[in-house]
Amino acid sequence: MLRAYKIGIVFISFCSLFLIAAAIMPTKITVQRSLLIDANSSILFEQVNNLKNWQQWMYWLSADANINIQYSNISSGPNAEFEWSKNNGISGKVKIRESLTNKSVTTEIYNGNSAFSSEKWFFEESQEGTIVTLKRTFKISFPFNVFGPWQDEVIGPSFETALQGLKTFTAR
Repeated sequence: MLRAYKIGIVFISFCSLFLIAAAIMPTKITVQRSLLIDANSSILFEQVNNLKNWQQWMYWLSADANINIQYSNISSGPNAEFEWSKNNGISGKVKIRESLTNKSVTTEIYNGNSAFSSEKWFFEESQEGTIVTLKRTFKISFPFNVFGPWQDEVIGPSFETALQGLKTFTAR
């Protein structure tokens, strides 16, 4: 009886600490990576702004032979979108929400039918080329927001891979 009581106290203490940590953690998470690419911003912008180009350099589209992609009638600029699905039933959609010529492209990423996140691509000219920044902002519901601080470590490497793919494909 005393052992069950101690286990109960430990369990309640752990749950309380978890909920307190979740209460003080942010629910809005931002992950961002940048890379200098030796190419004009217009070339890089066109690669990102035209969704049909993504298969040439976006790692998660080019590396998976089992992915099925369906493009909308519009393939570049605002309202351009594609839907993707895999044999295992996982599906989603990418849609361009906003496009500012040679400056930025904002996309919405859907997992299934629900909005998952917003990504924004920025293109900033420099003397050495163009600094391309990929930034994702999304919300994590309470109490799962306690895992928010690790999202940079989880998502960041995939951003680095995407930027490197764009660099490899477009660099002069």
